[in-house]
Amino acid sequence: MYRLFFLVVSIPFLFISCNNDDDNSSPPIEEANFYALTVGNTWTYEYFQRNGSDEFETMNVIEEVLITNTSEVDGETFFTFQSTTDNENNSPIAPENGVTTVKKRDSLGYLIKADHSIIFSKENFTDYLISDNNWGDVYGVLKEGAEIIEVEAGSFNTYRNEIYALLSPNEEISQGRGNNYYSEDVGHILEKISGVSNPVHIWEKRLISFNIVD
Repeated sequence: MYRLFFLVVSIPFLFISCNNDDDNSSPPIEEANFYALTVGNTWTYEYFQRNGSDEFETMNVIEEVLITNTSEVDGETFFTFQSTTDNENNSPIAPENGVTTVKKRDSLGYLIKADHSIIFSKENFTDYLISDNNWGDVYGVLKEGAEIIEVEAGSFNTYRNEIYALLSPNEEISQGRGNNYYSEDVGHILEKISGVSNPVHIWEKRLISFNIVD
């Protein structure tokens, strides 16, 4: 049975320069929103499985995601992501059947959860810990260079985080690799999911439609 690691988490960059001038005040700079963290934004994803060759077929699992509201956690504002998933076969790579919620925010370029675990990095190239397990620890790292990714929802310029594991007890690097893709102002585009010991990814989570609030 495959141990799975879930790509969480892709990602990118802002620089602000300021000039104080009493006579020529600059208009306020609109804050960048790489992860599309706005109440009302929606995304629909479909899950696919490799059919034994280079082709993928649908798993008939649909996940609809909506940012419903914001809330304060330890003095920080988090966005509530509500997922409504049709997963009657209880596939372990997708959220459980029904409604689940996760709180997320942008923290210094990282997309994090309320427990401060990291989902994605958009500008930091340092390897980050995703989860620790008795069989090994799962890490992610932002890879250099943007990639054009085509999914059912369209073509997107994306940033990629590679996911890998250091296996216990010798911290051997896993053969399997996951990859997670995010696009600026749109959010999560594609996730490629692999077993720890298989260098070829087996599952994909693809964006099939979305609506970003202006």
